Amino acid sequence: MEIKAWIDYFNPLSTLTFWRSTSKEEVDFVIDDRVAIEVKSAKIAKPAHFRGLLALREEKICTDYILVCDEERPRIEDGIEVLPWRMFLDQLWGGRFGKT
Repeated sequence: MEIKAWIDYFNPLSTLTFWRSTSKEEVDFVIDDRVAIEVKSAKIAKPAHFRGLLALREEKICTDYILVCDEERPRIEDGIEVLPWRMFLDQLWGGRFGKT
């Protein structure tokens, strides 16, 4: 809901979609075919949580790949940014992903 609200307020011409491969891998949110966001409630991101983002990255559609979860600190794993959910929301509303 936060991503949709952010788009409605600041980027009404942006598109918000999801992605699914023919092999049924999925990514929760894709903003303007640029930012891919997978959201998990896990305290620690596990390899299975990255599958959809890795599959999408093979398609070379987006430029940013982000896994949002309940980890305490941000990190990069296999080129995918892992962000604590509060930090993601701060960056979203702070303008990292477009106009604010």
